[in-house]
Amino acid sequence: MKNKDNTKAELLKELKILQEEREKGMFKDITKLKQTEQAIQESENRLRELFNHMSSGVAIYEAKDNGRDFIFKDFNHAAEKIEKVKKDDIIGKSILQVFSGVKDFGLFQIFQEVYKSGKSQKYPISFYKDKRITGWRENYIYKLPSGEIAAVYDDITERKQAEEALKKSEEKYRYLFESSKDGIAFSDMEGNLLNANQAFLDMLGYRIDEIRRFTYKKLLPEKWQNDIISNQLMLRGYSDERELEFIKKNGAVFPASIRVWMIRSEQGKPVGMWAIARDITEQKKAEEALQESEEKYRALYDNAPLSYQSLNKDGSFRDVNPAWLKTLGYDRKEVIGKRYADFLHPNWKEYFEKSFPEFKRCGYVHDVQFKIRHKDGHYLDISFEGYIGYNPDGSFKQTYCVFQDITKRKKAEKVLQEAHDQLEDKVAQRTEELQNANLKLKELDRLKSMFIASMSHELRTPLSFIIGFSDIMLKEISGEINQEQRRQLTLVKNHANHLLGLINDAINVNKIDAGKVEMAIEEFDLPALSREIKDSFFLTTNKKGQKLSLEIPRTLLIESDRRRIKQILVNLMSNAMKFTARGEIKIKVIPKETTVEVSVRDNGIGIKKENMDKLFKSFSQIPNPGRIEEGTGLGLYLSKKNANLLGGDIIAESEWGKGSVFTLTLPLKYKEDKV
Repeated sequence: MKNKDNTKAELLKELKILQEEREKGMFKDITKLKQTEQAIQESENRLRELFNHMSSGVAIYEAKDNGRDFIFKDFNHAAEKIEKVKKDDIIGKSILQVFSGVKDFGLFQIFQEVYKSGKSQKYPISFYKDKRITGWRENYIYKLPSGEIAAVYDDITERKQAEEALKKSEEKYRYLFESSKDGIAFSDMEGNLLNANQAFLDMLGYRIDEIRRFTYKKLLPEKWQNDIISNQLMLRGYSDERELEFIKKNGAVFPASIRVWMIRSEQGKPVGMWAIARDITEQKKAEEALQESEEKYRALYDNAPLSYQSLNKDGSFRDVNPAWLKTLGYDRKEVIGKRYADFLHPNWKEYFEKSFPEFKRCGYVHDVQFKIRHKDGHYLDISFEGYIGYNPDGSFKQTYCVFQDITKRKKAEKVLQEAHDQLEDKVAQRTEELQNANLKLKELDRLKSMFIASMSHELRTPLSFIIGFSDIMLKEISGEINQEQRRQLTLVKNHANHLLGLINDAINVNKIDAGKVEMAIEEFDLPALSREIKDSFFLTTNKKGQKLSLEIPRTLLIESDRRRIKQILVNLMSNAMKFTARGEIKIKVIPKETTVEVSVRDNGIGIKKENMDKLFKSFSQIPNPGRIEEGTGLGLYLSKKNANLLGGDIIAESEWGKGSVFTLTLPLKYKEDKV
């Protein structure tokens, strides 16, 4: 292309000189003039021939209005092909008319710059369709001596596409080179390292500038240094994968796997090598672990107390361990290759033939029992556990099974079953006896309830008279009494009240146990009830030097049995007073989302850990040294029963010597199904 352009320029220069000489009238002899004109014509013909047969597109433009526009003056065949236009359609037209948007991509400006400066310029153009490059063109813009503009251009789409493809290919292989997890390195034939990827550098602990300072032999122990360039490599151009050792920068030696390829010139001469290396330290450890595992397995297999066997796909013996042979009395040669079914009891042989395909399908069996023949002819009961082993492709490989001799167990089970049958007869007999006894107990319970109801009436009537007349005498309605008489009458009244309390508690227990409980559900203010209880105990606690306090909300309405809740809290307060000589008793009401907690806390003597389980049992009392009052042992029992009837509960916490806290939990709204 360059030679053609030089020839064209020389022809144009020659033509220009001849034209100038003719214009100056330097030729007087017409013969010489004719010769000159003929030379000019021949020169123009050669130029036209060159112009028309150039493979590059050539267009001649005439400048107008001092370079404000450019008109197509001439166009060769190559240009028509590249531009996909007809020459006759554009000659004499402005470049602005023929190529719309020519101003946008800068070519028009290049024309103006070349026209003004006279300096040629190179200008590449990319063609787009749907925002995608579809082709490339390379332009060379010249200013001719005549003042015209010549554009020589070539379609370089194929070249650019090849360059782009080469670039992508280089980028792909560069990416593979850099991102490979295996180490890759290049060297010349003397072993001088030229390049390496990051994986290779990381594997050895070097930087790329350090690698390029020495040969590959520096990376290998002496015994491996002459093994890289092998006869195999020289003959075939590559070596088989092999294992050797590398030395890291820190001096550590590690095993590696390596393959080497020869790099040859176009003439086939070896010019270098490239290698792929992989650190196989972990692989070696895994192989050693596998070897160790296999050795352990073999030791376990040979010395296991359980009998082991494996079967082939057709149900014949593939392997058995020494325990299997010892259990059944056979030699190994008498078993291997024989069908397992042939060793089974006839009653079990058919079952095995049917179940073995299902075993292979599902992959495992659990506690499958057979009778198998001992070498001496008797049969053993055995229990199997096993699963199927598969090849890497998923196909059947073999079974893995262990079995236990359960002959003794089966005999024991038979004896146990006989004993169980006898026991069932005894249980049935005993059950009948218990049912009869239960009927008697129910009758006794009915008689007890009748007795308690009758006796409570008979006892409460005279006690009411005793309490009533004692009270009249203490108030001196029937006459004055002295101090000793007052003391004795007070004792009579207190003991009568105590006895009446015992009777009432017994009646309440009887009603609850009999399920004859009547509820009086109403809405009331729990803090107000707490204040009422505090006031009722005020004189007593004040007299004993005890401090009584409340921590309650201003108001809290609940729906429950007010009388029973009061009874519970009075019992809890009475207990707190009994176990607190001098100290503080505190009632605290804590509302929750759907429940409320009422706690009674004291700092009395507390309750020992071994006595905590006695708290809520009937007729059970906790010792209180120095306490004079005697109780029924039913207070806390009745309190917990009442709390349960109301859908709640009572829990106790105590520390000996520091005090106790009893917490009553109740629903804000009583639900009948809680009873």
